Amino acid sequence: MREVISHMIMVHELPFNFVEYGLFNVVMKEANPGFNKISRASVKQDCISSYEIGKKRVQILLDSVKRVSITTDMWTSNQNIHYMVVTCHFVDSDFKLHKRILSFVDVPPPYSGVFHDGLGEIDDIIHNVRESVKHVNASPGRLHIFSELTKQLSMPKKHLILDVSTRWNATYAMLSTALEFKEVFVNYVDRESTYTTLLSEEDWKKVEEVCSFLALFNEATKSFQEGVLIGESGVYFDALGWWKENNLKFNILSKMAADILAIPVTTVASESAFSAGGRVIDPHRSSLGTKMVDMLVCGADWYRQYYELEKNKNKQNEDIMHVELP
Repeated sequence: MREVISHMIMVHELPFNFVEYGLFNVVMKEANPGFNKISRASVKQDCISSYEIGKKRVQILLDSVKRVSITTDMWTSNQNIHYMVVTCHFVDSDFKLHKRILSFVDVPPPYSGVFHDGLGEIDDIIHNVRESVKHVNASPGRLHIFSELTKQLSMPKKHLILDVSTRWNATYAMLSTALEFKEVFVNYVDRESTYTTLLSEEDWKKVEEVCSFLALFNEATKSFQEGVLIGESGVYFDALGWWKENNLKFNILSKMAADILAIPVTTVASESAFSAGGRVIDPHRSSLGTKMVDMLVCGADWYRQYYELEKNKNKQNEDIMHVELP
């Protein structure tokens, strides 16, 4: 039970003192009268042991494949510690796609490399769009004015989008939605004297150009994340499934395909490929020290795969907030 509890702590990103919560221990006593209370120090050691066991499982799994595709991504903590996460993708002998985090380490300054920031060129514009949405959402009165202008222009959309993290896909959703409300914002500035972040015509054109590119990138990302490729007819094609069925017929080619099909998943599906600032580690995680953060992040990934659990969809969607119009 202690082993599974350590898995739960890592996968669900719970604090170590969760095991000291009163009702947690009531539940455990109800399930098993012989259950003994666990201290936060004990569960921390249990997590370390589970991490070592999970690490060996990953090593055995990697020994069974010939090639993997590697990607790196940058994260930051609220203490402004920079981390690099190393992730590998590969296709196993049964033509199943796998993803495993291999390492999550701090990158001490000075930084000798240049980190890619695809949206940095329009950072000021993104800021103004974000502030525009915030301005509308700041009071019921402003929401009412904006909603009335939307109805006058016969806008079908009923909400704005505000990105509350730094993921490129969330920023794309915010920009593309704001672009649809361009004329509403233009009229809104005449009704609200406190609104000062309206984009210029030139800025709107830049947003349009960026969105036209990111729309294609967004579709490609969704396709590769689902493990499929888009054919000329627009019909989804399960490439891995096809090679699995024809493995014996095209034995050598199927092995080559397994190596190749892991590559675009890595290069396209990285959630922060065009991040405006990297992903942020939860505060209660980042205060534990870099080695402990590495253990918890890797362990969470490994045991989520072990139990075949999907990442919390609500947590995945925390990078977007819908601003509903009345």
